[in-house]
Amino acid sequence: MSTRYVWGKWDKTLEYIPSIQYGGTGTNISTLKSEAPGTPTTIYVMQSTSYIAELKDGVLEIGLTGNPRVATSFTSDPNSGSLYLVSRDSGGQMFVVTNDPSIYKRKINVSELKPNTIRGDGFVIFGHETYSRIFIWKDGSCATMPLRDENNRGATANNIGVGWTAEDVKGSLLGHPSGPSQSTYPADGVSGNYWYTYLGSDNIDPTAVGYSTTTPKGGENITIRVTARSNTYGGTISYRYQYSINGGQSWTDAGTTTATSKTVTVPKGAPTFQARVLASDNMGFTSSTWVTGAKLTVTNNTAPTISGTDGDLGTFALTPPQAVSYTINDADGNTVAVTVTLDGATVASFNATLGQANSYSIPGDRWLETLNGKHTIKITANDGQGGSAVRTYTFTKNVTTMSVQLAQPLPADAMITKAAETILASLPAGTKTKVEICNNGFDAAPTWEDVTVRALAGEKLFLANTKNTAGKWGYNIRVTVERGTAQGEVSLTSIAGFFE
Repeated sequence: MSTRYVWGKWDKTLEYIPSIQYGGTGTNISTLKSEAPGTPTTIYVMQSTSYIAELKDGVLEIGLTGNPRVATSFTSDPNSGSLYLVSRDSGGQMFVVTNDPSIYKRKINVSELKPNTIRGDGFVIFGHETYSRIFIWKDGSCATMPLRDENNRGATANNIGVGWTAEDVKGSLLGHPSGPSQSTYPADGVSGNYWYTYLGSDNIDPTAVGYSTTTPKGGENITIRVTARSNTYGGTISYRYQYSINGGQSWTDAGTTTATSKTVTVPKGAPTFQARVLASDNMGFTSSTWVTGAKLTVTNNTAPTISGTDGDLGTFALTPPQAVSYTINDADGNTVAVTVTLDGATVASFNATLGQANSYSIPGDRWLETLNGKHTIKITANDGQGGSAVRTYTFTKNVTTMSVQLAQPLPADAMITKAAETILASLPAGTKTKVEICNNGFDAAPTWEDVTVRALAGEKLFLANTKNTAGKWGYNIRVTVERGTAQGEVSLTSIAGFFE
């Protein structure tokens, strides 16, 4: 498991801290130099008839007499303003130098001041003699300015300098970089042009790597699945996917994505399959730990094939669809078991002869039993090694007329003159029914006599024909039903009777 370390990243800005130089008697400050970059934009030169500047009880007390004014000799467009000097209060001296009191405003204690340094974006110089001069640089500037008293007696002046020391501080938050070590960035400080603050550590490695199946097949797809870890510091987590087919001796890269799953094709002939994942974020961190899934055994079997394509055979009435033809093949030469079903009921099963044409047609008696509506013929081939193929055909039966008669006439010793028939049927309103009988059923063209009314009423039937051409007598009955406008089931259940 690889630990991720996270920081806050800030832009670096400058904060100006008050500082003082107290020269003392006999000290000559001949030059004052600011080390901050830039060019002064506003220079304030203040003059007064006298001043009071004294270090007392560890606190700098400053006062001016007279009327300070802004000189214009150092800038073409000077800003107007005032020098604010406030007496010592209980917390220490309040010292403000600006035309906008909200900018540089700070309580100055000796503990805050840095002796013997005058630098930053501005400074104030106090001289000892009449017309002592005060120089203030308002922004980050770089300048050198000679200083002397009115009588060139700098060597005897008590010289005091007050200014601002520029220090790096945090500005605006820019983001949250990450790294593999707690020493990648400072805990709380500057590196390069930025300020860093250490936040803490977490882990983005997945908790597990799994698969869509534990029985992969060569040549088929498998999906690698990542269980993402809940982390503390967020970020967009990406996963680099790799797989091996030789037990981890070598790995194939499958791409990097933020998705927690990746689908790849198991190479045909591969003995094993194993995946691993490496996590990274969008903040600069890449884990050093691969999370590896289980090693799976690959089944390298090619499923059998069935020729043709699935399809609809059409709509049929009196006769069933033509036979469907198909050929079974298997690249591995396995024994292939074939099952044919009609509406889920097995109608044929056998071991296929590979490459040989087969066919299936619906028998006539099965067709008569098949109801109107949509039906399915399904051919399934199974190689016994985990491979199978299915071919599916559909058809629609839509019968509106049915006609039933004896396949062979019933022989008689003499001419038949009378008969009786009992017909059990469902014949709702709207159907058209016709019942016919004959006594010369062996003739090439039998004489059919319509007995519909009497037959449906259950009455005796009388035959008028007295001739035959076959040289013998034979009885037959024919019942024809047309659906017409009838709704619901129309059916013939049985026909029974006798003749004399």
